[in-house]
Amino acid sequence: MRHDPAALLLFRPVNQQELDLIAAANWLAFPPRLPEQPYFYPVLHEAYASQIARDWNVSYYGIGYVLRFAVDADYAATFPVQNVGGPSTTSCGYRPKSWPSSTSIFWGRLRW
Repeated sequence: MRHDPAALLLFRPVNQQELDLIAAANWLAFPPRLPEQPYFYPVLHEAYASQIARDWNVSYYGIGYVLRFAVDADYAATFPVQNVGGPSTTSCGYRPKSWPSSTSIFWGRLRW
């Protein structure tokens, strides 16, 4: 019997510069984190990612997008889930060194 691991769907708000770098990576990887933004925070709910894109990225960068991507659920379970408000405002906090540079945890391409 073969065991197929489960996938976890995550969402990530990004600005135009990040989107361009992701497109340049053939939609297979996120760009490295900036020194002033050491954590990578994908969120568990698309509505919350849209709220971040609208309230933060649009006001700060002039435009915001929401990407969706699937990762290996067993891998994602090794990171804490953090609730920052209500039941739909949950995210996973990844330190950059713990997020692999390879795309082995992604299931398919990043999509928006």
